Amino acid sequence: MSSSKQASRRNLSVKGLQAALADKLDLRLSGWEILGGVMVVRLDLGYSESEKSLIGETIVRLHPTAVTVVNRTSIDDELREPVTEVIAGSTTESIHVENGCMYRIDPTQVMFSFGNKEERKRMAKISSPKETVVDMFACVGQFTLPLAKHSRPEKMYAVEKNPVAFRFLKENIAQNKLSNVEPLLGDCRDVCPTGVADRVLMGYLFDTHLFLPTAINALNEHGILHYHFNCTDEKLECEIQRILDLALKHAVSANVSKTVQIKSYAPKMYHWVLDIDIEK
Repeated sequence: MSSSKQASRRNLSVKGLQAALADKLDLRLSGWEILGGVMVVRLDLGYSESEKSLIGETIVRLHPTAVTVVNRTSIDDELREPVTEVIAGSTTESIHVENGCMYRIDPTQVMFSFGNKEERKRMAKISSPKETVVDMFACVGQFTLPLAKHSRPEKMYAVEKNPVAFRFLKENIAQNKLSNVEPLLGDCRDVCPTGVADRVLMGYLFDTHLFLPTAINALNEHGILHYHFNCTDEKLECEIQRILDLALKHAVSANVSKTVQIKSYAPKMYHWVLDIDIEK
């Protein structure tokens, strides 16, 4: 391969891909996520099967690490199951390495949000060896792994309802050699431990408030919730107050110590995290 072709592969961008396909189709693609050797794209509707195959095969030919391309069309809310189609390649399971953690992942079976990368970094520094932590929506261990490995809490409970995601979670705990994590299969409202946690992760975006009683019940007398939700900028203050009012139905005090904007979720809609100090 010539040096110019090597540089093209190393520096492939959406614009570069659009240029490579310009004489064949109009590529409508905002970006992609690369998980090991699997690239996850979100194509606009309207492409034929042959056009999707052309896009996938062109990505594999030009991108330095992609061997499989998956088009993700939607996510099932409750179990966070991706609706996908493979448009190039065949191997969909791979190892994604991030922040010193190894994630075994198959984006055709389970959800993994590349856009939460900075929050995963933050979780790696948020706890301490004195704490007990509960991750109520662990999935494959997106937040569990960096927190358990780098913050090294004394004990961490990782709860996951989806049995497929739970299988990956257990494998990821094992391959990262984490002896301080106990995985729990089931709905967090049924299997979460009570009265043990210094910190609870609520990494779920749909009706998160419905799980506040469980989260607060999992805490010791004092603790911190990391509460995820979607909201527009304009409605943020009202939504924060609504969340605090709901928390105060189950706690003596609830105060936001930090507000973090994670990523854009939809036009004018953002993914946020609140760090909420709770006294029961």
